[in-house]
Amino acid sequence: MPTRSSCSVAQGRSCSAAPTRSSCRPRAPTGPWSTRRELVAMSVPETPAAPSHPSALPLDPGSSPVWVIVGDADVFALAGDGTRFPIAELTVGNAAFAPADPHRLLVVPRLNATLATEAPADTDIDAARLAFAAAVESRLAIPGALADQEAFADALSTAITAAMAADASRREQTFHASLSKTRKLYDTAMGRVAYSAATLRNPMAEADALPLIAVLSFLGDADGFAITPPTPESLANTSDPLRLVAHASGVRYREVALSQGWQSIATASYLAVLLGPHDQRTPVALVRRSGGYTIQRPDDPAPRPLTPEELTQLGPRGFEFYAPLTPNRVASVRDVLKLGMHKSGSLWLLACLMALGIALLGLLTPSMTNLVVGSIIPQDQSSLLIQVGAALGIAALVAFVFSLVQSFTVSRISQNATLHMQSAFWDRVLSLPASFFRGFSSGDLTVRVLAVDSLSSLVSVQVVSAALAAVFGLVNLFLMFSYDLKLGLAALGVLAVTILVLILAIRALTRQATEALQYSRRGNGWLVQMLSGIMKIRIAHAEDRMEAEYLDIARQQTVALSKQTVVAGRLNAWFIFAASGASALFYIVVYQQWEGGETAVSSATYLAFSSAYGLAFAAISGLSNLISPLANAGPTFNLLRPIMEELPETAGAKQDPGTLAGRIELRDIHFRYTPDGPMVLRGLNLTIEPGTMVALVGASGAGKSTITRLLLGFDNAEQGQVLYDGRDLRDLDATLVRAQMGVVVQNGRITRGSIMKNILGGTSQDEERAWAAARKAAMGDEIEAMPMKMQTVIDPGNISGGQAQRILLARALVNDPSIIILDEATSALDNASQAQVTEAMDSLNATRIVIAHRLSTIMAADSIVVMERGVAVEAGTFQELIERQGAFYALVHRQTA
Repeated sequence: MPTRSSCSVAQGRSCSAAPTRSSCRPRAPTGPWSTRRELVAMSVPETPAAPSHPSALPLDPGSSPVWVIVGDADVFALAGDGTRFPIAELTVGNAAFAPADPHRLLVVPRLNATLATEAPADTDIDAARLAFAAAVESRLAIPGALADQEAFADALSTAITAAMAADASRREQTFHASLSKTRKLYDTAMGRVAYSAATLRNPMAEADALPLIAVLSFLGDADGFAITPPTPESLANTSDPLRLVAHASGVRYREVALSQGWQSIATASYLAVLLGPHDQRTPVALVRRSGGYTIQRPDDPAPRPLTPEELTQLGPRGFEFYAPLTPNRVASVRDVLKLGMHKSGSLWLLACLMALGIALLGLLTPSMTNLVVGSIIPQDQSSLLIQVGAALGIAALVAFVFSLVQSFTVSRISQNATLHMQSAFWDRVLSLPASFFRGFSSGDLTVRVLAVDSLSSLVSVQVVSAALAAVFGLVNLFLMFSYDLKLGLAALGVLAVTILVLILAIRALTRQATEALQYSRRGNGWLVQMLSGIMKIRIAHAEDRMEAEYLDIARQQTVALSKQTVVAGRLNAWFIFAASGASALFYIVVYQQWEGGETAVSSATYLAFSSAYGLAFAAISGLSNLISPLANAGPTFNLLRPIMEELPETAGAKQDPGTLAGRIELRDIHFRYTPDGPMVLRGLNLTIEPGTMVALVGASGAGKSTITRLLLGFDNAEQGQVLYDGRDLRDLDATLVRAQMGVVVQNGRITRGSIMKNILGGTSQDEERAWAAARKAAMGDEIEAMPMKMQTVIDPGNISGGQAQRILLARALVNDPSIIILDEATSALDNASQAQVTEAMDSLNATRIVIAHRLSTIMAADSIVVMERGVAVEAGTFQELIERQGAFYALVHRQTA
């Protein structure tokens, strides 16, 4: 086997040759805008390789052919600047022949291929030249006498010249188009950066807190939430008063762009900034009202219309706020409905008026029917017939307009209700304590959280329109009674029985919907667990058993759903029977009137009565659209009840912790996960001074990760206290405490997105802070080497475990936390990265709590605490614990043995 060799080539390129492949790497461009040739040029070595050399072989004019002895090869024509142009592919036994001046060829072997300049024995040179011509002809058009060597070389040279000129022109055009596009993108990006720096900085960062609170109160009055001012100390120490006030009030918000024409399409209320002279920034409330947007200033609380001049003075960004669901108490069904109907009173009034108008216009049909059949036709008054027809046509057109207005109005009601309820419930879920989620499986909780979407069906256009039509459609009863009392009573009886049937159907469907939702929760829970453990299932060869269990749950759910279908079918059967049976009942009533000698109902009166009854029955039948939403309303609220009845984590008078110094104390901690479960921590006492590093070690199940949960406020101790700077965590706002902590939990996962988004998360930090955090986490160099650097898109499947851990570590460090908790955060790092991370941690002025089994991670700790069965059995420095030869010594001995 030939030995590895290396050679240098022109145009700033280096090449290394191996027995299996050759590789070339271009030198980085030297200027900001490199020419095409600097980017793509490649030239051949000045001296030809040996005849049996395994790397690329050149073909100068007049030189011997190059033969493929083993494998395949590619043939390139070489321009004067070294650019390669592919002209042929050769298989074993074929050869490449030299062109005429001034061109040269380069034959490049593929993987495991061998080239030679000597023809194999018994080789037909002319046949090989014809084969090469055929191979070249697939790329280039070569006319002429192919069998003649000189003619072939000239034809090949001519074809190469033409093809390379065309290729150069195409490459030049592509390069300039790419360069123009790059410059345009660069100019656009720089313009956006400048625009961001000039106008898109945080509009509330420089706002005075008191005017901001006043404006937020205006928005709260309009959108149905209350503003709770933070403490003066908190306002004095914050750089983002908006975030602080929103957190203290339990209100969530999002940023929106107030682009040109926003006021004509927006429907929500916004907090905005009015830009004035000398960079003056005044917070204002923009509230949507029937006539358009109004503006309220801190010094002028009275709402007044937003003027065009003020519209041009608004900053480019605003903030939309979402009302929470009773942040400090248990929520009821009434609270949910009240929230959904907030700011919809005028819309409901308009929808009811439209429904009433449609119902009153509907009375014209039976009335006109009575007039036409009873008077106009018998008296042959054709002119009146035309007028009646015109009146009915106008009434139908007006009813059509009323129906459109009603649909749009109900759609607005539905959209508002859906937005308010969904945002409030999601806010509630995100605000619940971590211990709440431990009581539900993933699938069960998913069904419960998504159940809020079912509530929106209660205020859908179809449901609300059907309910309004049914209510106002009953005005036809008055008209029916005016025509004939007995017929009216008969019609009332049919309608009452129909309503009773609807009620019974809703009750039956409610029971079956409850059963179906129960199986749906079980099925979703089982499905989530099965998918999350699919590898374990396959290893255990348990696919058949898992499928059988899931199909059994699916069968039960299908049976429950089929029962609902049966009820719906019976209801439709009743409507068909009632439509036909009512006519028979009315005939019987009319017959009895005739037999009893009473005044007979005229044909005109009966037709008018039948028309009025048809409208009333259609309105009541339309209530079938309400069956499914009403039947699911009760079970849905039952699903949501645990979320509604659980208080948010920040409920009650929680204190702002201020800036934490980093002193932590666990005092006589007793903890268990369930009331009847075993005690996980038993009388734990631990004090951690500010700026020190404490390592927690011990066997699995000793309580190390449980301590982390207690420190984060995810669980509360059954007995004892968790103190931060001497204050009980139960009395502090745990969210603000965690905001000053950097945490990497065991088995943490990154999310799909850019590296910068993974590092910054939901913080307001910039890219510079992300780079600083990445370098502390020993990830800076690797990010620099990635194609898009901080904007490189990653997901858990395309980076290593060590890279993921370092990104999570960078996320924990990006806010310069006062306290850092690392739970097996460096287990996947190599020794060099581990040393770099340890050095960066030592330079931080933060309290560090490290849970690890790696000796190099904990050797530098100020104190090592050894946990056994929920009790701290030893504490001291690494050297002190080794000298004692106790529990820690045994752990180290087992690890190093």
